[in-house]
Amino acid sequence: KRANELAIKANDFLAEQVLSLDAANAKLAARLVQPLCDWARYTPERASRMRAALARVQSHPRLSTDTAEIVGLALKNPVSA
Repeated sequence: KRANELAIKANDFLAEQVLSLDAANAKLAARLVQPLCDWARYTPERASRMRAALARVQSHPRLSTDTAEIVGLALKNPVSA
């Protein structure tokens, strides 16, 4: 249970960092979001939370083209192990 709570916080933290960095350095933000793009490798519960974090990033009104492309592809075409 503790590991799940940490994973939720980590996903939220990563999404926040991507969004805060995106305006200043879109290329770095696009790279930073990569761990969330591997959502298909995880259990359905964790994958759902990772997809939710990606959707949160994607819904940002001023998201850069670089980050939007990476997030959009990850949500459409999951990377699997």
